[in-house]
Amino acid sequence: MLACTPEITPPRTPCPLCARISELCLCSRISPFEIEPRVHLLVHPKEYSKTTGTARIVHQSIRHSRILRGYGQTFDRDPRLLSLIQAPTNRVMVLYPGQDSLDLGICSNSELAERIPRDGKQLHILIVDGTWSTAKRMLRTSAVLSKLPKISFQVNKPSRFQFKKQPKDFCLSTVEAVHLLIENLQLRGLCTVNPPGAQTRMLDAFDLLVRTQLKFVPESGS
Repeated sequence: MLACTPEITPPRTPCPLCARISELCLCSRISPFEIEPRVHLLVHPKEYSKTTGTARIVHQSIRHSRILRGYGQTFDRDPRLLSLIQAPTNRVMVLYPGQDSLDLGICSNSELAERIPRDGKQLHILIVDGTWSTAKRMLRTSAVLSKLPKISFQVNKPSRFQFKKQPKDFCLSTVEAVHLLIENLQLRGLCTVNPPGAQTRMLDAFDLLVRTQLKFVPESGS
């Protein structure tokens, strides 16, 4: 009697850019573009390993953007971040809501000019990427990050991240947050996009991610 040898399925190699398997790769929907100011993504290690994270979409889409992985206190020792913040030609802000945050949607022109003066310094915006509680902890436990000025905007629509429940109505995925940040900066004359309007292409890849993941979510009652 011949022994039956079980068929071995070869491992599927993930895409080195979006970290998803070839059948679910998002890279065909990515259209790189350039913006000023510069964007830097501070990504929690657990979030970086997730194939449903959207920081990679932002990084692949925006040329000259950077991903820095770490926890709160590790950023205080990151030479790349420290050199960025300490450079006299840079103005560095963190995208984060709060009472002390500069809200681009409601701040006056005089407050905007006071907080972000047109003095020739290059604006750099740090995006904290993690769960809401993780992002809050990353900012609170970093002596460097917690002292930086904050910037924010109004959120009028719920997140399109349909397979993830957001803790608050104003919570968005990273790619949605960066898209709205660019839109708000443009309205206040603080951002240029090349080619114009290209920031909306990030949402094409995001929508594909959502549609793909929803296929794996069991229907209610099933």
